[in-house]
Amino acid sequence: MGGDQVTIENLVIAKVDADINLIAVKGAIPGPNGGVVILRSTAKVLPEKKGDGAGISNNPQKASARVNPQKASARNH
Repeated sequence: MGGDQVTIENLVIAKVDADINLIAVKGAIPGPNGGVVILRSTAKVLPEKKGDGAGISNNPQKASARVNPQKASARNH
């Protein structure tokens, strides 16, 4: 208990004051008042889109729901 490192994402840098070495962060930061906080730039790599047909399944059971929203059981009768 205690001492665990926690990573919080999607916080916004609200203000930087270089004169008094202050960085204001908008959002909740876990830990006690006066605790040590480490700020890092993001390390995430966003997935690259692969073209017009990206994300469309070749499986006919999955793709049919996109073309015809009617239930498969109703189409087979």
